[in-house]
This record gives sequence, C-alpha cells and structure tokens, in this order.
Amino acid sequence: MLDQVLWLDALLKLFAGALLILSPKLVAAAFGLPRADNGFYARLLAAVLIGLALAIIVEGAAGRPAGLDPGGAVAVNVCGGLMLATLTVFGRSDMTFRGRTLVWLLLIALALLSIAEFALG
Repeated sequence: MLDQVLWLDALLKLFAGALLILSPKLVAAAFGLPRADNGFYARLLAAVLIGLALAIIVEGAAGRPAGLDPGGAVAVNVCGGLMLATLTVFGRSDMTFRGRTLVWLLLIALALLSIAEFALG
C-alpha cells in the first residue's frame, strides 16, 4: 500500500512539474493563481518537483533506501503545505476564488498524502 501512495505522490509531482515547465503563465491563468512577468520561478519549482518525484521513483525501483524515503516525502509535503497555507492565509496575493479553491484542495491532498505516507511508512 505504501508503494502505491508513494507512486501517486511521484506522479502528481511529475504532472505538476511538467505543466509548469511547459507553460507556467497558462497554468497560472487557468487556475486563477497570481501572474508573474516570466516563468523563471515557476520553472524552478517545476525542476524541484520533478527532482523529488524522481527521488521517490528511484526509491521504489531500487526496493531499498536509494532515493527519497517515506519520511522524506512526508517532510517535503508538510513543508510545501505549510508554505502554501501561510501564503494563502497571511499573504497578499492576487488569487481569484478559483485559485484559492485550488490551493486549499492542494493542501488537503498534501495532508492526506502525508498522513498515508506517515501511517504506512
């Protein structure tokens, strides 16, 4: 079961990273997130997400601790979730209602993934 949760975590990170690399401005507009003048930081975030996904995949494929273990995945998800929550609650952003809804759904997903990874790890 843990393997399936980690694979889901990796696939979600790969998908988000690919979207951000291909078209960061379109993703921001489509989801109602604040716009940036260029896609530099969005693509930098994409690279980090893809790197994390690859570390999880390496862990799963090797069958031994070679990449990111469940504890590391929980740490990444909690850290990312706390920053998202802080920026959403206390930050002044230009997010639309749709953007805020997406961020809260992401926070719920990160929390559920973290709970599953912690419980199964």
